[in-house]
Amino acid sequence: MTINNLRSFWNTFFFEKRPSEGIAIFRILLGLLTLFTFFQDTLRVEDFWGPNAIQSVQTGMGNYHFPVLNIFQYFTLSYELLYFLITIQFLSLIAFTIGFKTRFFSILSFILLVSFQQRNINMLSSADLLLRIFFLIMIFAPSANTLSLDAKIARKKGKPLPKDVSPWAHRLIQLQIAVVYLSTVIAKSKGITWLDGSAVYYSTRLIDLTRFPVPFLLDWKWFLMLSTWLTLLIEFSLGSLIFIKEFKKPLIIIGILFHLGIEYMMSIPTFEFLMIIGLLAMFDFEDYRESIKKFKSEFKNKYVNKMNNNILKKLITAWIYNE
Repeated sequence: MTINNLRSFWNTFFFEKRPSEGIAIFRILLGLLTLFTFFQDTLRVEDFWGPNAIQSVQTGMGNYHFPVLNIFQYFTLSYELLYFLITIQFLSLIAFTIGFKTRFFSILSFILLVSFQQRNINMLSSADLLLRIFFLIMIFAPSANTLSLDAKIARKKGKPLPKDVSPWAHRLIQLQIAVVYLSTVIAKSKGITWLDGSAVYYSTRLIDLTRFPVPFLLDWKWFLMLSTWLTLLIEFSLGSLIFIKEFKKPLIIIGILFHLGIEYMMSIPTFEFLMIIGLLAMFDFEDYRESIKKFKSEFKNKYVNKMNNNILKKLITAWIYNE
């Protein structure tokens, strides 16, 4: 291995042009999940963000001894302002998801997302922190070059956006996902319960986080110990071996099943689905371009062409099929 080889690998990994569909699909899935999560939070708007919420703006800002991104600190909080900002955020996330003025609305969505999170940090989770990291990266990503209204508008103007782009922003998302898994393994390895095989027993007995009944297999000691050690192995593999092409697809499938299993047993808002979206971002889209093209063709012939709603039909053909 030489310096030139390392430089060549670096340039190929981060800057060799790749199809932009992968980052575009990630944009859509991220936008939909954030919309759903934000909607859930608005159901408790008075408790979380209102003028008489659990935590006041002044108390929240007192948690920091350095400048923070929080637009609430610059206004006198009222319900009129609060509902105005909530409406703006919903519209911004919708525009981001469909790819309309994507760069602008990704910036606006990021600013409002962080501001709402900083308004009451006591309700934050690891999923909220990961969301803001993803949105920060998406500000710089060419995610609107395909599967977006921006791409449609550019084609109509005779200035089509390039479909093959430098994937550095997409790579940062992939590396962030890997860091999540590897840092989790390191943290867990420092605890006794993960090493002696009892951690899954305790985690599946947390009543406050239980969603559905624990499968009977998790009453067996040998299965609990095996599950604990397999968890470490799976998370380590998802943070390292997943970058090896031969391991990528099976590991992504294993990872998705892994997170769906956690979602079934434990009520951890947003995080499992956010990690599943992150795992899907690990795919190299060019390997599946022909399969997706075939699926889109069959979907159009079986469903889109038979739609009676002309408005919906036009929206789908413009957004997905670029027609």
